[in-house]
Amino acid sequence: RASGTVELRLPRTWAPGQPPTARPSPPLRWLRLQVAQGMLTVAPPLVSGLRLNTVAATAARTFFDEPLEPVQDPANPSERRRLRLSQVPILAGTVVIEVDDDPGMDLFGTTEEGASRWQEVPSLAAYGPDDHVFVVDYDTGVVTFGDGVNGAPVPPGFRNVRAVRYRVGGGAAGAVGAGAV
Repeated sequence: RASGTVELRLPRTWAPGQPPTARPSPPLRWLRLQVAQGMLTVAPPLVSGLRLNTVAATAARTFFDEPLEPVQDPANPSERRRLRLSQVPILAGTVVIEVDDDPGMDLFGTTEEGASRWQEVPSLAAYGPDDHVFVVDYDTGVVTFGDGVNGAPVPPGFRNVRAVRYRVGGGAAGAVGAGAV
C-alpha cells in the first residue's frame, strides 16, 4: 500500500451523465477506476477525496545557515549538549545540522572545512558514543546532542554548530481564510 496523489486530466468534452444503474436524478459527472493491466493482489485502493482545482500548500518559512546558540544552564555553565534554534515552531524532519569538528575556525565562524552532517533522531537512547545524532524539540527549538554515552558530544568551539536549513510554520500566522493568499 502506498499513499499518494493521482492527477487526472480530463477531456474538455467530458459531459455530465448517469451511471448505468443509478436512479434518475440530475446529471452528474462520475469517475470509475479500474486496473488496466495485471491483477489487483491487495485490497482495492481507498479514495479519500476528490478535490478539483486544488494544490498542496504549506504555510512555512525556511531559514538557512544559522549558528545554534547555547542554552544557558546555571547549574552547569560549560555544558554544550543543548543548543537552540532561533525560530519556532519547527516543522518535523526539516532540521539539517552540520558540526565543525575542527576547533580552528576563522573570525567569522565559517564551518566549511571539517564540517560533518549530523542526523536527527527521535531519541538518543539507542545510539553509541561515536554516533553523530541529535534530537529536536520542535516547540522550543532546543536541539540536544549526545553526552558521549548515548550519541557523540558536540566538540568544543565557538559557533561551530549550524543549521544548514530548517523550516518553521503553523500557528495563527498560517491560518488564513479563503482567498487571502
